[in-house]
Amino acid sequence: MKNLFRFFGIISTITVIGFVMAACEDDPAGGDALAGTTWRANFEGDNYSLTFSSGSTFTMVSSEGTVGGTYTISGSAVTLYYDGDQMWGTLAGNTLLISGGPTFTKQ
Repeated sequence: MKNLFRFFGIISTITVIGFVMAACEDDPAGGDALAGTTWRANFEGDNYSLTFSSGSTFTMVSSEGTVGGTYTISGSAVTLYYDGDQMWGTLAGNTLLISGGPTFTKQ
């Protein structure tokens, strides 16, 4: 009986993994939906422009100056690395929400 429950547990796990893999979208851009895009935001009275290049680099311009760095994207999770620091964001369609910061809109 114990082996029967274990068998059904394994089958259930394999089924769930299969459904998860089938639900994932294929990204024709090679996994980088941000490459070559520009985003804009207004946060606390300051205008921001965020540009992503195809080399996994970004440039963010505001009245405080220009910051550049690298980024990674995994699904909807975006991480920006700059000056020994990092910011996390969530990508949802034409919106990029930076944790504790501005909400960018794709241009």
